[in-house]
Order: sequence, then C-alpha cells, then structure tokens
Amino acid sequence: MRQKVKYYRPFAFFLFVICLSWIPWWSAVTTAKVVSSVLVKVLIAIGGLGPTFSALILIYTSKNEVLRKDYWQRIFNFKLITASGYLFLFLMFPIVASVAIVISTLFGESFNQFQVVASVRNNLLMILPFILYTFLLGPLPEELGWRGYWLDGLRTKFNGLATSIIIGCVWACWHIPLFLINGYPLHEHVGNVFMLVVYFSLLIPKAIIYT
Repeated sequence: MRQKVKYYRPFAFFLFVICLSWIPWWSAVTTAKVVSSVLVKVLIAIGGLGPTFSALILIYTSKNEVLRKDYWQRIFNFKLITASGYLFLFLMFPIVASVAIVISTLFGESFNQFQVVASVRNNLLMILPFILYTFLLGPLPEELGWRGYWLDGLRTKFNGLATSIIIGCVWACWHIPLFLINGYPLHEHVGNVFMLVVYFSLLIPKAIIYT
C-alpha cells in the first residue's frame, strides 16, 4: 500500500464518478421517457459504468505499475479469497434475507415469502439472464470503482469507519437521478418519506460491511 499511497486520487475519483454517471442519468431524466425506452436504458447503463471508468482513468493516468497490477490482481486472482471466505460470501446474504423474513413474520407478514415467485418457478431458466444482466449492470461496475479504487484511496487519508461513512453517503447520493426516472424501481419511493429514509440510511451500514 505504501508504494501506492501518493498515486491514489480519491477526490478526483469523486468528481469523475459524479460527472460520468450523472450526465447520462440526468439526460435520461430530461427525456421524460419511461425506463422501457431504449434510449433511457442505454443512458442508465452508461451511467452505471461511471465508477468503473473513473477507476480505470485514474489508475492508468497515474502511470504507476504497482497500482495497475494490484487492481487487476484483486479482480482476477480468485486465490486471494480463502475457502472460508467464499463460504461466507455465498451464505451471508441468504442467511440475512432469511432472518429478515422470519423477523417480518412477527409483524404480520407471511412465511410465503420463502416461496419462489410463480413466474420463475414455471421457468427456472428465465432467472439466469436476469441475474447476469443485473450483475453486469449493477454490482460489478459499481464495486470495480467504489471498493476497487475509492476504498483504498480514502483509506490513505481516513480510518476504515470514516471511509465507510464517506462512501455510504456519496454512494446514496449517487443514486438520486435514478429516483426521477419514470418506471425505474427507485422511482416508486418518491413521495414516500419513510422509504426514502430507509433506503438512504441502509447504504451506510452496507458500506461498513463491505469495507
């Protein structure tokens, strides 16, 4: 890490990611078209790649070989994660979701939440392209930037908790234009103050966990 410290530019990453994501996303908002529009879908996809493009721009303009090699090694060297680490990764979210469902039953919800939805149950293969599409345009390009570059960059200036809070706050605000795109999943929260508070407040503990 010491060899890479002076080559990280965390503030520059913040500026890049806001510009590269918000310009296409606000453009999608101004079209006033619904999310099913091809143009809007393309603009959303381009904006979603903002964190990845920001990281790559800063890594390659740094002209630091150590930084570049370290970045790609952490992406493609699967041996960096132990067997117990993989077990944790695959089990953590199903366990958390299951516990959440069980807790919700105490407030009147049904155990039917454990059932596979009918449309998927009737055609299990349909979920594969959905998972692939969601992964490629959601977590993957985001994490290549937020945790792939910015986390380490901020850690050169702040401790882990402060870094997590900064990422969580910016990560939450980064999504703002998506709330205004008609038909996008986040759009249904507009006007519901409780859901907005829950959504934005949850990203900070998530950032801490991911850190």
